[in-house]
Amino acid sequence: MKKLLKILFILTAFIINAQTGSCKSNLIIPAQNTTQNNYIEQNSDFKAGVNFILNSQYQEAINCFDTYLNNNTSVNPDVYFHKGYAYIAMGDKENAYNNFQRVLLYNPNNIHALVNYINIKFTYNPSDENLINEINRALNIINQGNFSPEFLTKDTQTNTIYIYSSQPSKINTDNTFKNSVMSNLYYLGAIIRYQNQKLEQCFINAERSYKLDSTNLNSLDLMKTISLNELNNGDSSVALKYIQRTINALNNNTNTQQQNSYIDSIYLTLYECLGSALFNLERYDESISAYTKALEYAPKNSELYFYRADAFYKTNYIGRALSDLDNAIKYDYKNEMAYLFRAEIKTEKFDYQGAIEDYTKALYINPNDANTFFMRALVKVKKQDINGALADFNQVVKLAPDDAAAYYNRALIYKRQNKHSQALSEMTKAKILYNNIGDTEFYNKAINFINQWR
Repeated sequence: MKKLLKILFILTAFIINAQTGSCKSNLIIPAQNTTQNNYIEQNSDFKAGVNFILNSQYQEAINCFDTYLNNNTSVNPDVYFHKGYAYIAMGDKENAYNNFQRVLLYNPNNIHALVNYINIKFTYNPSDENLINEINRALNIINQGNFSPEFLTKDTQTNTIYIYSSQPSKINTDNTFKNSVMSNLYYLGAIIRYQNQKLEQCFINAERSYKLDSTNLNSLDLMKTISLNELNNGDSSVALKYIQRTINALNNNTNTQQQNSYIDSIYLTLYECLGSALFNLERYDESISAYTKALEYAPKNSELYFYRADAFYKTNYIGRALSDLDNAIKYDYKNEMAYLFRAEIKTEKFDYQGAIEDYTKALYINPNDANTFFMRALVKVKKQDINGALADFNQVVKLAPDDAAAYYNRALIYKRQNKHSQALSEMTKAKILYNNIGDTEFYNKAINFINQWR
C-alpha cells in the first residue's frame, strides 16, 4: 500500500473587488500598527503581487513582493507569507520554507505559515521526531479557535492543495476546512511515528486523522497497513486488536458510502485478515464468521472459500468444509491448494479414488510437486495399487533426490514384492538421509529393517 503523501500548502485568502481591484487579506496576523496594515493593503506592488498569484503568474508575483521589500524598511510578515506561497506554487520548496520561517519569526502562532512550514519540513525528513512538537503546537492553536473554516481546492497538475476564503455565511457553520487541516497534521504525526517504529502512537494518530476527515484515505490505509504487518509478522493478538479498531473506525464513519467501491475493498481485506488472525488464535467459530463477512464483499473469491473451509474443518464441520472447497474450485479451477485439501479430507473419509483424482488434478496445475506425488502414492498404497504407488515414489525421488521418506517407502514396497536386494539398497539410502537430517526415530527404524533383512 503505498500512496503519495498529501502535502497541504495554505494560501492566504483574499477577497477581490472586481471593480476597484483592491485586496483585503483574511489572514489573521497581529498588526504592528493600523497604519502599516492599511498601507500594505493599498500598496500597488503588494496588490499587483496578489493579483499575479490569483492569475497563477507566480514569478511575476515574487518580483512584485521583492520590489515592495526593497522599497520598504518596515517588514510586514504578510508579504513573506504570500511570497512563500508563490514559491510553493512554483515547486520551489526551499525558498518557500525560508519565507514561511520568516513569518514565524514575527508571529510564531501564525497557523497558516506554521502548517505550511510543517508540511515542507516533513517532505525533507518524514522521520524527524522534532516535528511532533510543531505539529502539536499547530493543533493547539487550531483548537483554541485561531483558525477560520475555508474551502480546499486541489491543483490536479501539481497535486498540491490550496486554500481559498470561505463565504462569510460558512465561517461559523462549516468545519470542513478545519477538520481537513487537523486530519492532515495528525496523519503527518502518524507517519513520523511509523517511521520510528512507535506503532501504537502511530495508530492513535491515524485514527484521529480519519475520524476528522473520512476523505483522508491515507490514514485509513495506514491503519490497514499496520494491521496487516502485525499479522504477517506472526503477532495475531496484536494484529487482531488493530484490525478490530480499523473496522470500528470504518463503521463509525458516516461518510463511508461516499467511497463505496474503495471502502468495500478495505472491508474485504480487513475481514479476511480478521478471519486469519482469529484462526491463528484457534478461535475457529469467530474465524468462520469473519470469513463469511468477507464473502459478502467478494462472493466469488476462491481463497476465502478455501480459508473458511479450513476453519470448518477445524470445528469438525466436514460437510461444510467440502462444500467450501467445491466452491473454491468452482471459482478458480487452478486453485491447487483446494484440490490438495479436498484430497486430504477424502482420504480421511476413505474415498481413495476421489482423493487420487484430486491429487491428479493438482498435478496438472503443478506437475513438479514432489509432495503431491508422495501423498498420491500413500493413497494408492491404501487402495492396494502397489505398482501405481511405486511409480509415484519413483517420481518423488526424481524430483527430490534427498527425500528420505521416498526411499523408505520404496524399500517397504520392494520388501512386499520380495525384492530383497532392492529393499536393502533403498533402506540404506534412507538410513543415510535420515541420519543427515537428524531424524533418529526413522534412522533407527531403517537400521532395524536392514539388520532383519541381511
